[in-house]
Amino acid sequence: MILLRARGRSGPAASGGEWAFLGFEAAQLFRWQRRLGPGWSRVDLSGEIAQASAELAPLYADWIERLDQRYGSDPDWWMTQVSEKNPLASPLFYQLCALKTLRLRARENRLPALLVCDGAGLAQAAAATLREAGRALDAPPAPRPLGRALDAAKLLVRSAQFAARAALALAQRPAKPAAFRRGKRSALLATYVHENSISPDGRFNDRYMPGLRERLEQEGYRTFVLAKPLDGSRQAALVRRMRRNDVAFLLAEDYLEASDYAAALLGAWRSLALPAEAPPLDGLDAGPLLASERWRQARSLEGLQARLTRRIPGRLAAAGFSPTLTISWFEGQKDDKALALGLREAFPEADHAGFLSMLPGPTYLTAIPTPAQARAGALPRRLVCCGRHQACLASRSGAIPVSIGAALRYAYLWRQEKPVAAPEPVALVVLPSRLWEAAEMIDALAPVTSMDTGVRRWRVKPHPDYPAEGLRRRLGHWPRAMELFSGTLSQALSDCAVVLSAGSGAAIEAACLGIPIGLVGRQAGLDYNPLEWFGDLAPVLRSPEEIAQRLRRSLALGEPEREALRQRGLELRRDCFEPVSPDSMRAFWSSHPAATA
Repeated sequence: MILLRARGRSGPAASGGEWAFLGFEAAQLFRWQRRLGPGWSRVDLSGEIAQASAELAPLYADWIERLDQRYGSDPDWWMTQVSEKNPLASPLFYQLCALKTLRLRARENRLPALLVCDGAGLAQAAAATLREAGRALDAPPAPRPLGRALDAAKLLVRSAQFAARAALALAQRPAKPAAFRRGKRSALLATYVHENSISPDGRFNDRYMPGLRERLEQEGYRTFVLAKPLDGSRQAALVRRMRRNDVAFLLAEDYLEASDYAAALLGAWRSLALPAEAPPLDGLDAGPLLASERWRQARSLEGLQARLTRRIPGRLAAAGFSPTLTISWFEGQKDDKALALGLREAFPEADHAGFLSMLPGPTYLTAIPTPAQARAGALPRRLVCCGRHQACLASRSGAIPVSIGAALRYAYLWRQEKPVAAPEPVALVVLPSRLWEAAEMIDALAPVTSMDTGVRRWRVKPHPDYPAEGLRRRLGHWPRAMELFSGTLSQALSDCAVVLSAGSGAAIEAACLGIPIGLVGRQAGLDYNPLEWFGDLAPVLRSPEEIAQRLRRSLALGEPEREALRQRGLELRRDCFEPVSPDSMRAFWSSHPAATA
């Protein structure tokens, strides 16, 4: 067997045979497929890796929990990718699942002739796994003498970029940031602000917690909005609009000092030693994978931003801000835990409610609170979930109190119900938030658009985290049959006959409306299927033929089948999304004392 790194320059000596790709991004897969040519037949391991992920997920959760217990007293630990255990942002869990799949194939003598690994750490770990399984390598992975020097150079470049961004933010900081009035209880609403979150007439449209700020004002709170940047940077035009807005936006850039940026950089370099070591997982040596992961997390923009987020509450406290209540968007990511740590340090008596308003899939362990996180103060004081199913998942560990509150961003599901009559044969493609995964999905669907599926129109809804032009540039081409849709998701769902998705919570919304769904499986990386809890509502489709067959069946549904889907959707809506009502709204502030003069 030949084992190669995806970014290596050498190629196989043989002229053909079976090959497989182990990697997190499909761009390398497509590059090697073109490079190897028609003489090599690719073995798709995605289904086997998905099975391995289901088996490994609980063991992985326990493994990370043990690391949390060991390193959790260090605040910088909670800003690492290892502790975040986010399978959508880090390749670590995927790589462990790939090793488990490779070990099983080696034991069953089903190895391809060529294996291409995306990353030096994965190639090294794969070689060790094969040796332990008694399999000889015809060509072991080439040594990487300059690998660590290259990693260090990348980290130095990222540090320089961050330092330049910090210098610009400090230079543009206003001389007198927002003043805080005493005598009225205040609430801090921590949410994300996009370019399109503020309309031309100045209205702030909170995509994540719509209507909550206004309701808090009605309850007597003076409400401030902590605008969390998505990637550690912000467009200058958006910053100016927020500073001039009637909404009381609090921008981190207005309060952070040079020492905060320096501390964030120092924490990034410190993460090169976190974790210093880890035990095997399911008999797999994670050492080579962790060695690569430590370099990735050290240069992570999200990690740098999380370290800044942790310091924001302290700076606000120094400026006289003293919230009685904080409500923050919560998915258990680095930034969420950093904010929880900062609030506990700066405002130890204040209430902090995290809002879990998504449906985590079985392998998305990030969003589930754990005892080690609670002991370290890296969680909100309580969690408000948008539905009963999520509350059940979040309360299993008993880490923090869990309640059910209004599913704010899903309120339209009670106003918009699909008719039973057959809709126009429109296929809606809802793209995920990660640009490379969106490009992979379009590439996978391109051949389907020319197949006999019954679809007359292909409508593509990009995620708001990136511009449509960025998607076109990443892809390099665009299928002629596909048209971009710029409206809201609720508008896109209103007249489509079938939805295709991958790694997007939009599949849940479509299911609630009784729309047939198909999830396009990843060719590289892990599938994200939040509907896996509910049987076969959204099967994972791994080939153009499977996708085309799903489309034909969906468009051929008769009225009884569509009515059955609609009834099942109503049950799903009941389980996962709490209607907006006075009682469900009260869950956000119910643990806080009544208003005082």
